Amino acid sequence: MFSRFKLHEKSNPENLIEKKKIGIDTEEFKNITSNILKTQNYFRQSDTLCDVMLLADDGVKIPAHKVILASGSPVFLLMFSSNFKEKHESIVSIKDIDSDILETIVKYIYTLELDITEKNIEKFLKAVHFFNLDGCVDKCCDFIENVINLENCLNFMKMANLFSYQKLYNLSLSFILDNFPKIKESSLYELCLEQVQTLISNNYLVIQSEDQVYNFVIGWTKFDEKNRKQFLWDLIKFVRFPYVTSGFFTRIFDEPLLLEYQLGMASTMETMLNHFRSPEYPETFEGLTDVCKRRIPRHLNKPNVLIAIDNYDVFKGVSYLKTNINYSNWISGSKIFIPPNQCSKIVSLENGIIFSIGGESKLCTSVISDVYILDLSQFYRGWVNTTPMNYARKHFGVCIRDNKSIYVVGGVDDDGDPLSSIEVYDIVNKTWKLLTTMLTPRSHCSAVYHKNILYVVGGRNDESNLLIIECFNESLMSWINSISQLNEGQMYNIGLTVDKDILYVVGGCNHRYQRNLVALNTLFKYDINKNKGWSRMTLMKHRQNSSAVIINDNIFIVGGKDPDLKPIPYTEIYDTKHCSLRVHLSELTTHALNVIALNDRLMDILGIWMKQ
Repeated sequence: MFSRFKLHEKSNPENLIEKKKIGIDTEEFKNITSNILKTQNYFRQSDTLCDVMLLADDGVKIPAHKVILASGSPVFLLMFSSNFKEKHESIVSIKDIDSDILETIVKYIYTLELDITEKNIEKFLKAVHFFNLDGCVDKCCDFIENVINLENCLNFMKMANLFSYQKLYNLSLSFILDNFPKIKESSLYELCLEQVQTLISNNYLVIQSEDQVYNFVIGWTKFDEKNRKQFLWDLIKFVRFPYVTSGFFTRIFDEPLLLEYQLGMASTMETMLNHFRSPEYPETFEGLTDVCKRRIPRHLNKPNVLIAIDNYDVFKGVSYLKTNINYSNWISGSKIFIPPNQCSKIVSLENGIIFSIGGESKLCTSVISDVYILDLSQFYRGWVNTTPMNYARKHFGVCIRDNKSIYVVGGVDDDGDPLSSIEVYDIVNKTWKLLTTMLTPRSHCSAVYHKNILYVVGGRNDESNLLIIECFNESLMSWINSISQLNEGQMYNIGLTVDKDILYVVGGCNHRYQRNLVALNTLFKYDINKNKGWSRMTLMKHRQNSSAVIINDNIFIVGGKDPDLKPIPYTEIYDTKHCSLRVHLSELTTHALNVIALNDRLMDILGIWMKQ
């Protein structure tokens, strides 16, 4: 009798049934969903069509609909759809959950709204775990982020461990690391061995001195000496002994708990200290790489100290400038920042790791591919080799992407020929990879990375006019010409930076006028989003080879040379908010071939300030 509804087996249903697609915009969909949820919750509150009562331990009954509870929680789904007795019961007892928490859980299932407070959040999280409401955990974490404190942080970490809530664990661990000295010792002593190891092995643990870590290990052991003494030696290895305060070693060797470990302690300290004095020292023990580092807070402010480095002239030097203090002067800095390769390009990460790339060998003027690293968090403060580039080069462009990758662009080889090759360095894996070559070989160019695009501006090439700005789209893995060219002749040796979707090109030089070298006093701006061409303003100084560094909406234009190739000691500051320019009258103490920026708190922690 239903044969007229049967489709031929070769027929396409889409050809037989006319479909009409109805589009609903996002806002309309939200309104519809909100109305449905409100109606469902109204039915629950008015006990309309409810088919189950949830009975809490204190006798409070909460009406609900089995189908809605089952749609929101896998536990309710299993309870009401399998061969459990609750499937056929109209009153279901929920044990070990207070009625107010149970009401909050039911309300969330119906409305996706959370009614939690600082007082009930811990009980609520336990209920969330019981009912397997994984989608609710992120909202709980957002709430906890605003209420976590010195009293509840350890409980949140324990709950995160117990219920495997990774986001909550990361949140609570980060808070504990940042506030370790302020948390009550008696609370910390209740942590298990694994949690203690997690804390004292962490590079981001915020402490005033390594003495605090040692004192905590001894205190934690004595809190339950009978059961914990067996772990003392394993924990004591996480203390970074080269960073304890002077005179503290006597106290360490006088500690009764450590008497039986004195020989091992002496051997361990000797091994650590010898390794710290030289990274090539052969002896090692498990975990040595981590304990070599100074502990640095995870949450540092943005860089606010300029470090000008001259690794070219005979009289090499370093200058510091604190940019967050009005009328601060340039002061002489530590020569530890001067790398072994000269004419190199120097870039820095926010955590105090500095790279010196390419340039020339000090022994001769040959172009090199060498790359050196200076890790300021290490006890041994010296430049060490890392993986070299694929090509030897100097006079290239360089930039950093998200503290994860370093891009090296163009330059010249040992024969003086301009290069079109691009290399990218993976900071974590310490490997170089070649990218698609540029459309035009160029030296003395500048590069900046912004929103998945590598911008290459300016440069020299005797055979062509380098007006075109090349852009590498990393998503497409291809070169594109996405912005208009600069009409200033062959610009090279420019300063280049980007801030809030605006490119800034500072100074430079060209051969526009009768092939003579002309240093420029221009600052060009280009809004990447508007794409309406370049706007121009005039600097107070003609300068080439200067550096442009963005700090707190200010572009610091540092160093460089004037038209007579004399070093420029004055710094110009461009206010990007008010589009105004001023000169910082304090003179550089050295010629600035490279300028990097670090945070002053980081420099305080690392102890690399030179007093004014």
